[in-house]
Amino acid sequence: MLENGKLRLPRPVIGLAVLAAVSASYLPAANATEQQLTKLMREVMSSWDALDANAAAPYYAKDPGLVFYDISPMKFTGWTEYYKGVGKEYADYKSYQIVLANDAQAHLVGDSFAWGTATWKGHAVKKDNSVETSEGRWTVLFEKRNGKWLVVHEHISSVTPPTPLAGAKSK
Repeated sequence: MLENGKLRLPRPVIGLAVLAAVSASYLPAANATEQQLTKLMREVMSSWDALDANAAAPYYAKDPGLVFYDISPMKFTGWTEYYKGVGKEYADYKSYQIVLANDAQAHLVGDSFAWGTATWKGHAVKKDNSVETSEGRWTVLFEKRNGKWLVVHEHISSVTPPTPLAGAKSK
């Protein structure tokens, strides 16, 4: 509308324009953050390949009541229990690798919470040289604390029991 020689837009049009501008500026940031979190998911999972929970520790929140579901044992309550339990599980292995599939993705919820999902394949060599392979699913919850994304819950499940590779030495 022209009013006194000036273009005046109705308020609903202005409101929609502002909403569109704000949404457009938020979406790329959200997508970038989700891409960073997906990369972080790969880092978290790869950190366990060191066969030392100290390598994974920086990625996890340390609250004593947090729950982490793993393959074996099934449940850990708090980082301290997770740390000790995984150390016992790794005692029989000399190498370990889990690789996330290309379906890994993270989803931002607000500014300080995110969740991610992925499927994975694992390959492990035990100290007796037997080889295990497995595959499974991973769901992870992140919370941003003091500017850093930390795992506050995860659920790891194997869809196939570890099996020796053909030709590998068995127990």
